[in-house]
Amino acid sequence: MHLLDSISVRLTIFLSIGIILAYHFNISLLFSAILCLLSIVFLGLQTILYPMKGNLLFLILFGFAGLSFGMLRTNISLPKNHPNHYSHRLHLEDQKIVLKINSKLKVQSQRQTFISEILRYADDQSTGKILLTIQGNPANNSIEIGDRILFMGKLEAINSPLNPGQFSYKKYMALKGVYHQAAVKSNSYINLKSVNPTSYHIENTRNNLLHTIDRLCFNERESGILKALLLGERNYIEQETFNAYKKAGALHLLAVSGLHIGIVLLLLKFVLSPLTYFQKGDAITTALIILILWFYAFLCGFTPSVIRAVSMFSFVAYAIYLKRVRNSFNFLGLSILFILAFLDPFLLFQVGFQLSYAAVVSIFWIYPKIYPIWKSRYIITTKLWQLIALSLAAQIGVFPLILFYFNEFPVHFLIVNIAIIPFLGIILGTGFLLLILASFNLFPSVLLQSYQILIWSMNEIILGLGKQKVFILKRIYLDGFGLVLLYLIIILIFHFYDRRSFFYLRLTGLFIILFQVWNSLSLFNKSKEQELLILHTPGKTTLLKKERRQPILYSSDTVVNLRLLDPILTSDRLKELRFKKLKNVYILKGKHLVLLNNLSFPINSNYKTHFLLLTNSPKINLNRYLDSLQPKVVIADGSNYNSYVKRWKTSCRNKNITFYATAERGAFAISSLD
Repeated sequence: MHLLDSISVRLTIFLSIGIILAYHFNISLLFSAILCLLSIVFLGLQTILYPMKGNLLFLILFGFAGLSFGMLRTNISLPKNHPNHYSHRLHLEDQKIVLKINSKLKVQSQRQTFISEILRYADDQSTGKILLTIQGNPANNSIEIGDRILFMGKLEAINSPLNPGQFSYKKYMALKGVYHQAAVKSNSYINLKSVNPTSYHIENTRNNLLHTIDRLCFNERESGILKALLLGERNYIEQETFNAYKKAGALHLLAVSGLHIGIVLLLLKFVLSPLTYFQKGDAITTALIILILWFYAFLCGFTPSVIRAVSMFSFVAYAIYLKRVRNSFNFLGLSILFILAFLDPFLLFQVGFQLSYAAVVSIFWIYPKIYPIWKSRYIITTKLWQLIALSLAAQIGVFPLILFYFNEFPVHFLIVNIAIIPFLGIILGTGFLLLILASFNLFPSVLLQSYQILIWSMNEIILGLGKQKVFILKRIYLDGFGLVLLYLIIILIFHFYDRRSFFYLRLTGLFIILFQVWNSLSLFNKSKEQELLILHTPGKTTLLKKERRQPILYSSDTVVNLRLLDPILTSDRLKELRFKKLKNVYILKGKHLVLLNNLSFPINSNYKTHFLLLTNSPKINLNRYLDSLQPKVVIADGSNYNSYVKRWKTSCRNKNITFYATAERGAFAISSLD
């Protein structure tokens, strides 16, 4: 079956377009509702009056119905269309807030972070989700999922990134429907306890399983990995181990997603296979598998990756029951429709969602084309080639997205997949078996020791690969239009492979040339840009001069955080950095940027000072400098004390001079550099 032959896939495409339009453009709820209603009415009339005619008209009305429903579903989810949403009545002062704990994000030594649902705000019944941070030792704060928390506090917007190219936690949380945050000390709230016994019992079961893993006598590193593999709990993974998995391209192993749920489905089919010998055994087995999968999703915290994986494999389980596995694209489309239409339309914009479905679509479409290329007479080499073909198909589907979002690509993905994935079923199956046995205080020593060796070996392989920097291609820039072109090239290459048509060969070559031209134009435009960036680096002064792809870094410190600069260097196609010491004066088209620090600097009224940069909390009479230099803009970077910044802000306000603090507003950019 071809991808676009499926009605569910077509509807999914139109629905997704509607979600994208409503998210990026200000389309009203009323307009989308009217359009959706009219589309459905006309579609119904066309179907009744002309059931065998008007295929084009049907397709147009069908598309409009899906598109308008996508817009309507997105508008329903937006806070602005909920009259009781707390954001409509935010207060600057502390208010009484009652909220319910929905999920746990992070557990650190002196703080816990939760996603919480507001129940009451300022004595009014309210809706909406916020980020709640409990400050204090987690051991002293017994907070469970479903608990209600009462406290006096103020809601603040989640901070935007302070430097170009940095990860936007604000945008990331907005896609989860979280726009504000609150912090409360451990002794400043009242726990009203759980009102939902179901969520309490599920969370209690999850915590018991986490403690059971600790009882299996693993060391801290292996225990953290096992908690992530079996229950999707990554808070216990050591940072060094997490970074190694990331560099090795094996981070997907630490999130319960499609790969894990697929293996769990196969394990459940094997365990429950005796039921198929009874009357209606297939139906009972399928129902039990789907129920167990969703229970497992709740045990794993009901995260987006688990939701999409369980949704997809619930449809797969049903397809197996109907014996329609070959109709894979149809059930794939149905799973996406279910997630976007009934769970959360904003999952469409999450990177994990895009990567997951790109990999699955690629496996369904490309794997059948790659696998027949080579055949072996031996079962071992046949299984090995199946795994290689499967990994290649998945990576072909996701590598444009990886370049677009992460600007790097691990070329050793085949080594990781060949070395780990064949044993993942054994790792998961044995892990679940040990958890069940340990619940009855049974710890078979031989099985436990063998399992410990298996987990240790997996860690050592991935840690070793993560140290090999040569296997990672970095600083590869791909913009949105380049992403679309790259996917079109992949599609055309496989169309040519299928049909051996000279037309598709010419079309593929044309798009490859277009891709190269687009990249060259982008590089040429970036090379003409000249800019001076005053970055926000706490306790330091950092200036980045971008000129003709030859960046110069001026810094007050010899140790520079290259992770801060990598996104800028990648997106602007800049070459290796040159380092220079800070200067007191920078000339910008006849104007001066004057840098003031604790070192004495003579006042020169001849300077046409446009920008005045204050660094390292200089003990100066700012009013005197303002009167003499008469700057248009005063900038305070991250090396200054907050008390000084507040005082300078007041001085500038009194003299009607623009004041810019990088700690509040992020990096300051000055263009047209000489």
